[in-house]
Amino acid sequence: MKDLSRFKMAPWDVTVKFFTWTTIALVLFIYGGVFILGGEEARRNLGVHALFLGLFFSFGACYALGPRSYLVNEKGVRIERTVGSIFIPYAQILSVEVVEQANLSRAVGNGGIFSYYGTYFDGSGTKVKVYATRFERMVQIQTIKQSYYLSPDDPESFVEAVKRHLT
Repeated sequence: MKDLSRFKMAPWDVTVKFFTWTTIALVLFIYGGVFILGGEEARRNLGVHALFLGLFFSFGACYALGPRSYLVNEKGVRIERTVGSIFIPYAQILSVEVVEQANLSRAVGNGGIFSYYGTYFDGSGTKVKVYATRFERMVQIQTIKQSYYLSPDDPESFVEAVKRHLT
């Protein structure tokens, strides 16, 4: 029997909710306004359509590259995404712990549309990888290469599941 545990994402924090919904609403509002106020010329302008189509593809990319769940199995931890899941083998994990409040700032990646992901800096200026939906009660996985910050809904159970495989 396979040892398999799936952990759902923590609920969106206030920042993710704000940036996701206000960005989508703003784009829809502007797009609608262009067509209502811009008249026939705006409706026929392919550049306007291309711009907004590009924005919606960007939203799709933000969703597809964001974390969907975490899987702890007999080989390691898998950060599941719609496109390009990430695997962390147990052989590379040095430690795993709950971090009550992560002090992170984004270097490259998504800072709040559907989730947080990408390269961030921690409080000491070290580059870390983030795949999360909140910055409170995160799990830090320290590997031989880098640190990962995740946000499972139940961080204590997640840490316990990973530690069972590290001993």
